[in-house]
Amino acid sequence: MVLNPPHALLEQMAQRLSARGSLRIVMLSDLGFEYGAGAAMRRQIQSLLLDGHEVAVVCAGSLHEGRVVAASDPGVAALVPRGREFSGTWLGVHSVPAAACMDSRQRRRCDPELLAMVAWLQPDLVIAGNLHWAGWSAAVLEALTRRGIATVAYMHDLHHLTGRCAHPYTCRKFLTGCDASCPTAEKYPALSSELIADEWMVRRHVFVETAVPLVANSTWTKASADAAFGNAATVDIVRLGVDTKLFAPIDRSLARHLLGVDEKPTVLFGAVDVGQVEKGGVVLQHVVDILQREGINFVAFGYGSAAYRGVRGLGYVSDERQMPILYAACDCYLSASAVESFGQTVLEASACARPVVTLRGGGIVDIARDGVNGRTIADAEPRLIADVVREIACDAAARDHFGAAGRLIAEREFSLDAQAASWRAWMSSQGEPRASREQGQSMSEARP
Repeated sequence: MVLNPPHALLEQMAQRLSARGSLRIVMLSDLGFEYGAGAAMRRQIQSLLLDGHEVAVVCAGSLHEGRVVAASDPGVAALVPRGREFSGTWLGVHSVPAAACMDSRQRRRCDPELLAMVAWLQPDLVIAGNLHWAGWSAAVLEALTRRGIATVAYMHDLHHLTGRCAHPYTCRKFLTGCDASCPTAEKYPALSSELIADEWMVRRHVFVETAVPLVANSTWTKASADAAFGNAATVDIVRLGVDTKLFAPIDRSLARHLLGVDEKPTVLFGAVDVGQVEKGGVVLQHVVDILQREGINFVAFGYGSAAYRGVRGLGYVSDERQMPILYAACDCYLSASAVESFGQTVLEASACARPVVTLRGGGIVDIARDGVNGRTIADAEPRLIADVVREIACDAAARDHFGAAGRLIAEREFSLDAQAASWRAWMSSQGEPRASREQGQSMSEARP
């Protein structure tokens, strides 16, 4: 049987890995290390460098005052996890600002400068993550394979499946055809309605006809991709990881002293933009209103956090080294997000041995396990959520039990080493028949 070009290139990549023990990898993204997907990519890079690979980033740039500008290289010292050393080589951040700012009125581009930059780095593998802000078309992935570069699309969200949005939520048009009737065309990442159908078709061409493979961050994200492409695309899972030496338990009293929190039960919630309706919005405010009257404190982080009544809003926290203090100071971490494709904050809270309360939707349930490291709730009804939060936040024994279980889950399944092992297993498996890889994937997904 003649293999499709992307599969043949990935076979060659697997052979080089077997022969050399490491690869040269380019991570492709829009805004480099910024925001949620940027933090996830940073952690992927840490895992790959710990595993001995050479790694570079190619991105449109970073966001500054609403404009995309050249991204700065943080340097290898800023990437090294706490108490660790890299055996791999950091090749830096390379911006392609000519591709820069997303313009909703412009057709997405297959930028020749981007292709030239990636080719110049001579990668064995390109891992393409979020391209929201870059103005790049998904056709870039096909163009890279035509240049003989093994390429895979990593799904931080559902943007690789839709005509423009990162999360369709209740909209199901991505299954049958996104088009000019898109109900959220003006929302981030915005795209003129008349361009949406073409972008939806480009993704079908790239991931089904050309067969560029996808790797999902959770069981739910993979299931969404399988549904979107009718199981005709190649979709695997490599879950994200976190530095479990940085995100680790801290003395609660010390954390509260540093944060200036009193001894009342305290609940933490947050996101990059926690003011978004999809992140909980009105539901979170109702929960706060109910529990604040009972003497429970609320602290929030992220853009929009200051808009909540009765909540100590900390704004966007850009330095992740501060985050373990926030988690340690709280008695419970709450996520009322409508859908999370993975749920990095829930993982961070669990790694810090904090119990979590979440809604039972999306990929968050890969981490948040009902009755194990907290509670997952099927219904976004504020009084029900408040009852569960109260039950945990006011019960020291429950907090300790759920927190210890969450820490164990993070260490066993979501450490940087676990992520590195998952990526290496995925890379090595590309030289195997698809049926064998699917069987191995199913076994790896089984929880201990």
